[in-house]
Amino acid sequence: MQTLIGSPALFAQTGAEATTSSAPQPPAEVIFHIAGLPVTNSIFTAWVVIAILVLFAYFSTRSMKTIPSGAQNFWELIVELWVGVSEQTMGRRRARRFMPLVATAFLFILFSNWFGTLPIGYLFIRNAEGDAVPIFRSADSDLNVTASMAILMIVIAEFFELKTLGLFGYI
Repeated sequence: MQTLIGSPALFAQTGAEATTSSAPQPPAEVIFHIAGLPVTNSIFTAWVVIAILVLFAYFSTRSMKTIPSGAQNFWELIVELWVGVSEQTMGRRRARRFMPLVATAFLFILFSNWFGTLPIGYLFIRNAEGDAVPIFRSADSDLNVTASMAILMIVIAEFFELKTLGLFGYI
């Protein structure tokens, strides 16, 4: 056997090994059941993130004024920035239709990832087998959440295009 110290072949071999090896992610743990359906910790985290976003939207918009000030000024700046970028990309009509959908998906993914980095992963419950299971897990770490969001976005986009173009224009 020949040693290839300092050669490109050695670098290529170790580089390929380094990029292909990864530790498998543990599956999402079932933390409770609702009507016989299992609820995993990543789905529970997604529900918590959705609840936080809905409450945030409610409390942010319940006392809006015609002349903004304070936090309303900041959030109107963010929304106008998103609308402006969307209008440049898609045109005014489509931007007004898709921007809320895209912004909602963006905020859900952002907050899900941020929620996964909070130091609350040490909150555990005991499952049926007596093992300690973390209550919270990043929602995006579960392939079910990622795949369902992708499928939902594709279906919604196709629905809007079918509605806009009509059946014969769509085909």
